[in-house]
Amino acid sequence: MMPESKSMIITLVDLQERLCGAIGQSREILPRVRILIEGAKTLGVPVIATEQYPQGLGATLPEIKEILPPDTAFVAKTSFSCFGAEDYRKELAKASKDAMAVIGVESHVCVLQTAIDAAARGYEVYVPEDCVASRRDSDKAAALSFMRCSGIHVVTSEMLLFMLLKDASHPDFKTISKIIR
Repeated sequence: MMPESKSMIITLVDLQERLCGAIGQSREILPRVRILIEGAKTLGVPVIATEQYPQGLGATLPEIKEILPPDTAFVAKTSFSCFGAEDYRKELAKASKDAMAVIGVESHVCVLQTAIDAAARGYEVYVPEDCVASRRDSDKAAALSFMRCSGIHVVTSEMLLFMLLKDASHPDFKTISKIIR
């Protein structure tokens, strides 16, 4: 099923200062995360950002926070799945979307559990593999494999943006093309 920008939301999972500092791969994904967020903003796709135990792990990275849509909700959590946080569920209910992209860290913990829970709740779930990271390559690979077997669409950020556009005649095609370059 092809996602529609009007029915999609992005869950940005735990891209926090101290957490990303411990995950070498997180620096590798940040350029693609930026592209996806900029493209999503252009297409009007809302974002919910979560922060795992922010008192200990810090806030969302400033370079990510500065590009998020102004109406982005920030939700503190301690559960690995974002669905374990009541405030997250409330924000998601307000948005009333049926497709979700899940990006962030760690692939095999919070991203995986959130994606699995979203699929179990009936969301069409997309995980751009170039926008998720783990401390170890093997953990990321295992998580992506598990998600694929669970019916979650593992894509790339560029694939997802072009799936949302659907056609070169889309009014935002040129803007998205510039963002991707």
